[in-house]
Amino acid sequence: MNDNTASGGVQPSGHDLMAEGAIAAHRTILALGPRGSGKTLFALQSLISGVRRGEPGVFVTFDQSPEQVFQQAKFFGWDLAALQEQNMLRVASRTARDVIHNGRVEMDRFLDHLRILAKQIQATNIVFDAFQVLLALIEDRAREVEETFRLREWLFENELAGVITADLSSPAPRYAFMQFLADCVVALDFQSSGEQIQRALRVVKYRGGAMTTGPEVPFSITPAGLALSLAPETVTSPEADSGIGNQQIARARQILSSRLAGLDGYLEVKQAELDYLMDKSHPEVAGDSAQSRESNDGR
Repeated sequence: MNDNTASGGVQPSGHDLMAEGAIAAHRTILALGPRGSGKTLFALQSLISGVRRGEPGVFVTFDQSPEQVFQQAKFFGWDLAALQEQNMLRVASRTARDVIHNGRVEMDRFLDHLRILAKQIQATNIVFDAFQVLLALIEDRAREVEETFRLREWLFENELAGVITADLSSPAPRYAFMQFLADCVVALDFQSSGEQIQRALRVVKYRGGAMTTGPEVPFSITPAGLALSLAPETVTSPEADSGIGNQQIARARQILSSRLAGLDGYLEVKQAELDYLMDKSHPEVAGDSAQSRESNDGR
């Protein structure tokens, strides 16, 4: 896990252990979490880990410039400029000006450009960082779902494995349908207590494997990247056991609260799936339904 001998001084990422090798050919991982939870690092480290294995990749960001991505990577010892010169990596920044034409988001033109970029280096992996920024440019909610599924089809058609990050901390129900985009969904979160920050990563979904929802695994952000924390076994006194028991109870309550919130998200996902199917089979009914939902949202 700490081998930094590959191009760019790359260390393998820990999510391969979590998701049973989920980043395989034609697989898509969706990394969700609030701002500052480590999603961009998770995605970038996943891409770099593929470069270590001889798999060229493309990093597409919607809320940073390429220079910002380079600087962030340099902190962890990854020389992205050198990897670009070796044709092992491409970093692309996309703004509203790049995807909006005649007042409308033109996903086909956007994806055509990325296809050319990927073919230049024969990329096998691609990252879409801060994908919610692109979705926010689409005013019609039915089109948000349609374009999201279009992206999944594009990844499959071009034989690309993808990592997509999204900050769903505020409009989570609106974008809950994004979980259908992925073969694997990873949730990253953090809690701050004074000057200490506790981070955790959990596999929420893994399609086509034995793993469904996994336990939360603590991780830290080190100078070498994201590193999972495996707590050693310790011998404790009865007094310490009592304190640990209280911590476990508090943690169990947090997990229960998280599961209940996850149930709300699951119901939203099912509703999004139903709306998408209605759009495909009964456009006229779906239009009436969309107007009704917008009217309800306005109340």
